[in-house]
Amino acid sequence: YCYQCSLIKPDRCHHCSSCGYCVVKYDHHCPWINKCVSFNNYKYFMLYLIYSCILALLTSIECIIRYFIRQQWTEQIVNFICVFLCVILFAIFGYYPLGELLIYHIRLATLNETTCEQAKPPNIRGDSNADYNMGIYRNLRAVFGWGLWAFPVDSHVGDGIHFP
Repeated sequence: YCYQCSLIKPDRCHHCSSCGYCVVKYDHHCPWINKCVSFNNYKYFMLYLIYSCILALLTSIECIIRYFIRQQWTEQIVNFICVFLCVILFAIFGYYPLGELLIYHIRLATLNETTCEQAKPPNIRGDSNADYNMGIYRNLRAVFGWGLWAFPVDSHVGDGIHFP
């Protein structure tokens, strides 16, 4: 039961204080998109993290190739220092936090857990989250759908209320 909405809420539903309503399979409220990451958009959130990490990695590799292997910086040392510092700063403040967040959410997805569920102390959460764990492949399929895992198309399995 949700005391804020005065409604009976299903399992894995959580009231978001930022949005002001209950959200099915609530993971967290994301301030960057000003929306809840939940059953309906968790796949898109995961793909955003994956695509961002790939882009950051490819950008870093391109800079390394361009400025170290091809040695295009030898004539312009100031340009080299600027680019090198930008790549290092980007890697430290961009790629690393995104990578950590991606690894964390991949772990949660393989366990079929949400951030909200995982954040509860073990004595409160008990073994109830293990009830939702269907094995790695089925857990990932529940998030990414039957096919087209790498594409941002609606393909999730289930309704977010009933779980096997």
